[in-house]
Amino acid sequence: MGYSQLKLPSLQRLKEITKKVQHRGKKSGRIYSTVISLKQITKQEFITGRHKNLVIPYEEGGKIKTIIADYKNGQYIKVIPQGRGKSKTISLKVNGATYDYWKKKKGW
Repeated sequence: MGYSQLKLPSLQRLKEITKKVQHRGKKSGRIYSTVISLKQITKQEFITGRHKNLVIPYEEGGKIKTIIADYKNGQYIKVIPQGRGKSKTISLKVNGATYDYWKKKKGW
């Protein structure tokens, strides 16, 4: 058995693996969310609570982070479980002052 005969099966196997990987890439595409951000809505839409799910900003440790929250009883609320039975509640009241705070002061 020559050297070239040993090398050939490994090349064929490599080609098969690359085909499988490329096929998986085509098969599983990224799904884009239709949830709208606070940046994209008007003040009137925010105050009326028109969007039931909204990407809202919040501050944590001096940094601005975002989360998808649900509209309930005049505010956007999201409960984040943190392990060991603890949870963190992020809430954003739905009023003009809150909208202005994030739009003007924070540049969001």
